[in-house]
Formats: sequence, structure tokens, C-alpha cells
Amino acid sequence: MKIGIDARWIFREISGIGTYTSELLRNLALIDRQHHYLVFFNDERLKNRILDETGLAHAANFQAYMLPYGLFTPLNQWLMPRVLLEQGVDVYHAPNYLIPLRAFPAQRPGRVRCVTNLHDLIPLIYPQYTPRSRKRRWFMLYRWIMRQVAARADIILTGSQAARADILRHLPIPPEREANVITIPDGVAPRFQPPSAQDSRTPAAPKVILWVGRSDPYKN
Repeated sequence: MKIGIDARWIFREISGIGTYTSELLRNLALIDRQHHYLVFFNDERLKNRILDETGLAHAANFQAYMLPYGLFTPLNQWLMPRVLLEQGVDVYHAPNYLIPLRAFPAQRPGRVRCVTNLHDLIPLIYPQYTPRSRKRRWFMLYRWIMRQVAARADIILTGSQAARADILRHLPIPPEREANVITIPDGVAPRFQPPSAQDSRTPAAPKVILWVGRSDPYKN
């Protein structure tokens, strides 16, 4: 099977979805030698960095594919379906909501199957908590896209049962397709571990919360 993974969700600025995508690639390279992976980029420097950091450069069943357009461009919607067909991709995995809609018919299975992540529906359900988001400024378009993704994706992955319940409640997914919305909790990298016995013997330090995310209301 040939699986296409859209790594254009990895940006030069660290983000949660970018980290999710990088770790997905890193771990697939460790555990899967059976399938062939085509990994899509549109930034040469970023591609080289990710191939090196994740070990994909040394994984024979992974191949990078450079695209001359980004995720949010009209060209992506128009040209990406042809790329998937020409490259013989069987399954396309989008680590976030935006997929090339024309590649995946709404009323029947397409030649390429689609797996996408919907991490949460916060901008859709609580737009007042995302005041700086492009999804807020283009809310009607965002809502339409989310409904199209729900109708076209073969499998929808999400990270919690609460998010799954939101997806089933707010997007048009018929009862016979509810089983295709699957909860897979996000993993934890090995570098995150409980304190060692030695650490627990050190004098107690003041408790500090270090926040490195965006300062949006919904991040509170």
C-alpha cells in the first residue's frame, strides 16, 4: 500500500499539529517497513530538517515529494488530486482538517481513500474564544469546509472522546458512518518521563507553570 502523508502542516514555527505530524512520521519510520510512504512538503529547507530529525532520510520505504504550492492556496485544491492519482497513492493522510476536496467524492468512495485528523472543533463551536484566528474571520467558509471534510473523509481521527462527541454532534455524519470517527489519544514522546528517584530526593522547588503556547482565550 502507498500512503501519502501531508507534512506541509509542519511549519518553521513550532506548533502542536506540526509536532504531531513530525512524531507520527518518526514513529512510522521505526515500526513500519511494509508500506511505502510518500511525504509531501513545499519547503525545501524544512524538508531537509524533518528528514534528518525524524530519521526518514534513512528509511528506504519513505520518499519525500516536493510540491510548488502550499496548503492554503487554490492550486492545492485544484492540482493536488492529480498528484495523488499520478503517484499511485492509495491512502492520503491529512494531519489536520484541510484536504483537497476534489480528490474525495462525497457520495461514493474515490480512487484514493482519505484519513484526516480533526483535533477539535473549538473555532466552530466557540468562535468567540478564537478572536485572532483566520477561522473566525472566514467563519462561513471554515464551517463549509468542515462539513465537506466530514462528508468526504473515509476515516476521521481525533484525540479524545470529548472531541469525538463534538464531531458527531456538530458535523453531518450519518449514524452508519459514526464508527469511522475514531479516537486515538495523542502519544507521549519518550523524553517526557516521571521524575526519577534521585529527582524526588532534591529539595522542593517553588512550583512554577511555564506556558509556551499561544495566548488565545481558549488556551487558558
